[in-house]
Amino acid sequence: MKKLIILFFILLPVFCSAQSFGIGSQHVKKEKLQLSINSYVPFYQINRVSSPVVLGLGSGFDYLSPRFKVSGLNVKPISLFLMNNSTSPFTFGMRLDAGYNFGFGRGNGVVLTPNLYADASVYYISAGYDYNIHHNRGQFFVRIGVGLTLGFLKDLINRQ
Repeated sequence: MKKLIILFFILLPVFCSAQSFGIGSQHVKKEKLQLSINSYVPFYQINRVSSPVVLGLGSGFDYLSPRFKVSGLNVKPISLFLMNNSTSPFTFGMRLDAGYNFGFGRGNGVVLTPNLYADASVYYISAGYDYNIHHNRGQFFVRIGVGLTLGFLKDLINRQ
C-alpha cells in the first residue's frame, strides 16, 4: 500500500496536467466489471497542425481493480496516437500504448495495449487488448466512463 501511495504522489503532476482523465468501468468478460481510472497526456505532435489527423506521442497510466488477468497499475511512458484534428467536441483515435504493469503480486511485466478511443463531451469509450508480454496473457476490454476528455476541452474552447 505504501508503494501505491508513493506512486500516486509521483504521478500527481500527470493528474493535474492531463488532457484526458477518466473514471469508469472496464468490461472484460460477460457480466464482469472492473474499476478503471486512467489518465492520458499527449505531449508531442509529429505532423503539421493543419492536417485533418494528428499523429503524435503521449504517455499516461491506467489503474484496473485487481480481478482479472491484466490488472493493477499500468504506467505507460510511451504511447503513439492518431486522432482527428477538428474543433468538434467529438474525438476519435487509435493508440498503441507500451508500459509496465505493477500487478500487485499478480504478474508484473511489460504490457502492450492497442486500442480505439472515442469521446463526446465528458463521456468516453475505449476498446482494445491488454497483453502482458512477460506472462503471455491478455484480455480484450471495453472501457466506458466520464472525465476530463479532449472532446470536453474542445467544447469549452468553442463556447468562448
